[in-house]
Order: sequence, then structure tokens, then C-alpha cells
Amino acid sequence: MPPLLSIIIINHDTLEITLKCLKHVEEALSNVTFQAEILLIDNSEDSCDKKEFLSRFPQIIYHKIQNEGFGRANNYGAKQAKGKYLVFINSDLFITSNLLETHINSLESEKVDVVSVVQIDDQKEELQFPYYFFHQTDHIKDYLLQSPFAYKLMGERKLKNITAISGAYFMMKRSLFDEVKGFDPDFFLYGEDIEFFTHRLKGKIFYIDTENKVLHYTNSSSKNEQTSFSQMHLSDALKWYKYGYRKYILYVLSTYLFYFPQWLVLSLLPISDKKYNKLLIKTYWNLLPHLIFKIPKYSNNYGSRPKPLKFK
Repeated sequence: MPPLLSIIIINHDTLEITLKCLKHVEEALSNVTFQAEILLIDNSEDSCDKKEFLSRFPQIIYHKIQNEGFGRANNYGAKQAKGKYLVFINSDLFITSNLLETHINSLESEKVDVVSVVQIDDQKEELQFPYYFFHQTDHIKDYLLQSPFAYKLMGERKLKNITAISGAYFMMKRSLFDEVKGFDPDFFLYGEDIEFFTHRLKGKIFYIDTENKVLHYTNSSSKNEQTSFSQMHLSDALKWYKYGYRKYILYVLSTYLFYFPQWLVLSLLPISDKKYNKLLIKTYWNLLPHLIFKIPKYSNNYGSRPKPLKFK
């Protein structure tokens, strides 16, 4: 009999924290009434050894693949999965004991398409409650309202409906994931979850479980802060390209004619975070050739690039 749930975890150079994640998953499955499988997709570039995982967790299904990005690794895992439901769990996220069964019940009994959960960091500060991506839509006006000056004048806004959720943890039916072909393989890292929810799952109903909370160690697999920051913003630009050519042009113009001058001003003011604004200036100056030449080199269709877009 095939399992009801397939648990997909990506390991990328995070051996110890992935082992801890697996321990929490094992404990969460110890008292459930359904069958589940755990798929560990290892795209590490270091010396993570298969034996390290299988000696401690012999029940897992281990796959070693080349590192072609987070989205492609999850898509690979989904193709190997046999469950009716898929749950994607970051290797740096630790679930609680009753979480999986609760979320399966939500998908089976409620009119929702995707279930996620509140995430907290190790200082117990909420990361997603419940509008973690409240400004993440495919409307350019929402991008403009992320302005630091707009925040000072308006404060943080909330949407009436949840438009996107974090890809660090979510559960959905396998049939729906297959229907939209999973994450767009053109993304290497960052942004693939936002594009997935705001674009190809647009109109679906997302539910965030606020009764439970999970611990999430953010950026545990990012080794170079500057490169990671640049990759995040490059992927954000690719996301707008996927939304449409017109929106992409408006995004580029808004970034360099609206935001860039603000960062310049804020980098000179004593009340602002000078270091962060200088980092934004440097990042987007370096990204300009990518936005003008590399992103438009291919169409904005799903999976149009031979390799995922990676900052170099």
C-alpha cells in the first residue's frame, strides 16, 4: 500500500542540522495513524556521507543529486514520492509532534489547497504570523509600497487574504503540485516559492496554522552573505520577469528610478541603516547587467532556461 504522506527534505551542506531535522520528523511520525515515507534529497557540495544519514535513520529514502538549486531538488523529490500528500520541510526547520496529522486533516476536511504553519527563530521571534509575505503579490503597486519611506508613513500593511507563504514548510496534494509542474526550475535559490504561490497557484486558498509553531534556523546553508544577498535579489528580479514582460519593465524602472535614489539618500542620513542601504546600492549596481541582458535572454515561460539563473 502506498504511503499517505511523502516528506521531502533537501540537504545542502548542513549535515548536523539535517540530522536534527530528521530526528524531529521521526518523533512526529512515531504516533501517527497513517503511513509515511521520508525522502532525503542530498545536493551537498561537501563531503556529506550517505552512511551518516542511513546509519541513524535507516527508514529514509536517500537520493544523491547534483546541485542545480532548491526548486529542482524539491521537484526531483516530488517525482520520486508515492504519497497522496506532499510536505516540503527545510532541513533547518524542526516540526512538532502533532503537526503532520493536523495538516493532513486540514487538507481533507477544509476547503484549502495549501497548509503552512507559523515559524519562529531560536530567539522566539515570529517569522511568519500570519502574513509573512504580506507584500508579495504580482502587482507593481505592492512593490512600490515596500518603499522605506512608505513604511514610515503608512506602517506595515496587511492583506485581507494570504497571497503567498514560506517555502520552508508547506503541505499540499501531490495532484495539485503535479498539475502546476512544481517549482519553476529556472530559479536557483530564493524566490521560487514566492513565484510558485503568487503566480502559478494564484487563486488557490492558503491556510496558515496559527495554533502550532515550528522552529526555523534561517540562512543555515548560506556560506557567503554577499553572494547570498545578491542571489536573493537576482531571483526576485526573475520572479517579476515570470509575471510578465510589462511588469518586468515596470519593476526595473521602479527599482532604479524610484528605489535607488532612496537608498542613496538613506545611506547618507544618520538615522538610517547605512550599512544595509549601501549593500543594496552595491548589489543592484552589480545586478544591472544581469537584469538587462541575462534575464531577458530567455523567454519567461516555465523552465525556459537550460540552467537555473545563478549569480556569479
